[in-house]
Amino acid sequence: MVEFCFATLNHSPLVAEAPHRADIVRQIDATAEAGFTSVELDVFSLRAWRDNGGSLRDVVHRLDDQGLSCYALAGLNVYDDRPRSLAEVHDLADICAAFNPRWLLLRLAGSRDAGLAFLSEHLGLFDPAVQLGFEPSPFTVLRTIGDATAAVDAIGTGAVIVDSWHFFATGADWSALAALPDHRLAYVQLDDALEPSDDLQYDTMHRRALPGEGNLDLARFAEALRSRHFDGVVSIEVLSDRWRQESVETFATAAHRSVQPLF
Repeated sequence: MVEFCFATLNHSPLVAEAPHRADIVRQIDATAEAGFTSVELDVFSLRAWRDNGGSLRDVVHRLDDQGLSCYALAGLNVYDDRPRSLAEVHDLADICAAFNPRWLLLRLAGSRDAGLAFLSEHLGLFDPAVQLGFEPSPFTVLRTIGDATAAVDAIGTGAVIVDSWHFFATGADWSALAALPDHRLAYVQLDDALEPSDDLQYDTMHRRALPGEGNLDLARFAEALRSRHFDGVVSIEVLSDRWRQESVETFATAAHRSVQPLF
């Protein structure tokens, strides 16, 4: 049976202007109230909480009080700038130690081989129970499911996160999705898309949509998952300026409702 997870990124400092942000504890409460059982936390909200004097331990307690698990953490960026990557990996190791996510979302924001070498060098910072999730994206060197699978093979650990927005933006390779072995599919991020503008980077940060509100063939996407008997986690990760104008409580409730017809 598919489990639905709520991603907190939309109301985070990464994409939301100050009036439309929601702190991570409020997001956790909204996640539980909407009916989700797990959450994909984002590092931007966690860092903001910590920088404003909050304790990560208090966030862990709030998750426990609400009966939520931290299924995934988004995420770790690896750059060609080694000092920047070192700061990132040590901070993320500390955050993972606090929350014990099953998956740490990873983006290679620089070159492939140097990034993988850096990861291999620093895997020992993380508890072995925390697995690396490689997310294909048109904005990194790992554009496709095949690229991400090759990276997993090269490093010898991890699996692929399939985000529906990125999947369609890179050509919707249905055969690659069907051929991806179950043990190589970490989890799915689900979102829809509005009509594209001439700025794909802007679209991905601000013009995604809840399932059913956009133009992606999510019915076929969901059927492709069902046909492989997928029973893992679907994280609703919608980055939408339109939904950012709403409260996170309204957004989380709408997100939970939007995915039900597909699964």
